[in-house]
Amino acid sequence: MPRVRMVGNLVLSWLTRLASGYALLGDSQCGYTVASRRALLAAGPDRMFARYGYPNDLLARLGAAGARVVDVPVRPIYGPAWRSGLRPSRVALPIARILLAAFVRRLRARRAPLSAEEVSCRLAS
Repeated sequence: MPRVRMVGNLVLSWLTRLASGYALLGDSQCGYTVASRRALLAAGPDRMFARYGYPNDLLARLGAAGARVVDVPVRPIYGPAWRSGLRPSRVALPIARILLAAFVRRLRARRAPLSAEEVSCRLAS
């Protein structure tokens, strides 16, 4: 993996861990994702970000839904002539918005008092 891409990956993965609440998450930027139908429906696929940055949004939404996430190693392969079409200046602001909104949602969810119905459901499970 090219050095610049590796640094960007590390930074975005760290920010995604903060925003999603998945402290042990490794590489969140791969984009190779497998999820159950139930988890995807809980994440709200109709509200998910559709461009570069969707893995960050998906993980934040899965975290908010309380879904279990597991890292599976994937080996990226880059050829000697590989060039990215990604322009950091075009994706930085949208991803920053996604992660900031997810972090704020997570903080609000922590502070929000539980209703009696939610408490009984959590105690029963």
